[in-house]
Amino acid sequence: MNAHPPVVCRSNLRCVLTLLVLAGTCFGQTVETPRFRVSLREGGALEVMDKTAAVTWVQPAAKVKVSAADVTADGLSFTLNDNITVRVSVRADSVDFTLNGNDGHIEGVEYPAGCTLADPTPPQTLLLPYCAGLAIPFVAKDRPDLKRTADYYDACNNQMGLMMPWIATTDGRAGSLMLLETPFDARLKVWTDTTGYQYSAAWKDTKGRLGYERRVRYYFRAEGGAVALC
Repeated sequence: MNAHPPVVCRSNLRCVLTLLVLAGTCFGQTVETPRFRVSLREGGALEVMDKTAAVTWVQPAAKVKVSAADVTADGLSFTLNDNITVRVSVRADSVDFTLNGNDGHIEGVEYPAGCTLADPTPPQTLLLPYCAGLAIPFVAKDRPDLKRTADYYDACNNQMGLMMPWIATTDGRAGSLMLLETPFDARLKVWTDTTGYQYSAAWKDTKGRLGYERRVRYYFRAEGGAVALC
């Protein structure tokens, strides 16, 4: 039998290319201010370039579905898991998240995550307002006596959880602090990966639904380390 060359349907090829373009539209949106350059990445993660500090902060990708991403007048907006509207507002010294969902659910959603330095070379430290306050070097994450640091912490119960609803990271100079501004139906989750510590919000429903706007604020400091953050 004679071998026939493959037949390429130009119409189908155009469709495939169009789908590839559309598939990429949920990531890569960027908003820039005099201080920050903020980009949306896979899994709803942000990449935040702090021009003042000359560092870039990154979040780990979350296990969430992101769609309908767009650039707004003051930041970014997108939909999470088809039922939660997320707005990211870029301020003078902070980046703010708001999560809304009408009658949707947020129970079990562990998002957004905290920021760590994209460059793992500078030694980083986790700041945790637990007990009298902990400062744990990333390099110590595998020490047996620190294993239980990776856990869930109540965000508004200083008897059983954190003294204040925030967690931070610093390299001794630049720093990033993640503050839960609506901590009453939330916990903060801490876990480890190959580079060190990661952390995120872990939300709870109120009366079986999201109920009210959930807010998270990220403060960034170019100098001063833990003292400037806390």
